[in-house]
Amino acid sequence: MTSQSAISMSDIFDISGDLYDLSGSFYTNLATGTQGTQGIIGITGTGTQGTQGIAGSSGGGGGGTSGIIANDTAPQLSVQAITSANIAQVNIIGKVDSGTGDRSKLVFKNRDGDGDGVLGEICGVITNNSDNNGGLIFRTASGHDGGTISDCLTMTTTNNVGIGTITPSEKLDVAGNVNITGRLNITTSGTNALSSGYLNLSSGNQDMNDASRIYSWSGTGDGTYLNTNSNNGAAFVANIGGYYNISVLLHSTDGTAELRSMVYGFINIINASDTFLKAMYLGSCYYRDDHSAIDDTIIAGAALVYLESGHKFQIKTIRVYSQDANDDNPANQTASRLFCEYVGL
Repeated sequence: MTSQSAISMSDIFDISGDLYDLSGSFYTNLATGTQGTQGIIGITGTGTQGTQGIAGSSGGGGGGTSGIIANDTAPQLSVQAITSANIAQVNIIGKVDSGTGDRSKLVFKNRDGDGDGVLGEICGVITNNSDNNGGLIFRTASGHDGGTISDCLTMTTTNNVGIGTITPSEKLDVAGNVNITGRLNITTSGTNALSSGYLNLSSGNQDMNDASRIYSWSGTGDGTYLNTNSNNGAAFVANIGGYYNISVLLHSTDGTAELRSMVYGFINIINASDTFLKAMYLGSCYYRDDHSAIDDTIIAGAALVYLESGHKFQIKTIRVYSQDANDDNPANQTASRLFCEYVGL
């Protein structure tokens, strides 16, 4: 520019010194750039910077109506906040009024002598059109030039994460095997798996002096983790496979017979076809009832057991010795308790 004469706001100089009128539309041939197919003025990397450029599809953008072309290893695009009060943000906005599925996408590619190959992509997916919300799906590519795209990781609106599944039902849902190098720490205190915080015996005089006793309880499983077998609440069936922390207190007092006996307590693990699998030892007690006030007997213990879905557990005692094996011994067992928590896989 050689004079200080006023210039209309609808006029602009290009870098070669020519004057163009921009009152109606953009012009091509600004420097050596070309106009993109959607009216985007191309700026190639032949300016003073020489390290980057923006060009329309006819200017080498590579598959889109506009592109960013790299001429060296420096970052080709930076988004920077001006002040600490600003947030640097890039929006990728899809446009659809109905339907679900992919609506916005960030695709990673590599170009070699054969053309462009897809490496992977991150997709914004609409899952609820009425609320205009959804989640993210990370996809990986395989095959020649990445011709096969596979869902890899999904994040949903409920903050669930799925690996190998696009419909995760838990905070982490993995469809496939997991290899862990190191420890798997479970920090939760567990989730109650019974119909109440603990269960009492269904009756208070289930004689501990029986040769073999399977105890029945006053409540049921919670219905999510455990169901209760129809056998009078004696066995609890796992709906969800995993580790269960089972704690038992069998307390008997105020017996009516004069006897001495030795009793062992167990948690029995049974499969779905009622075949006994194993027993977890709870403890033992020496039972003495001589009509005195000091005749309390307790078997107590806890075990962390793994139950497959459909497997059952029950609480059982076995008498291994008695002075009077034929005598039943009605007693007060109201202080007995059963606790059970699901603690995870």
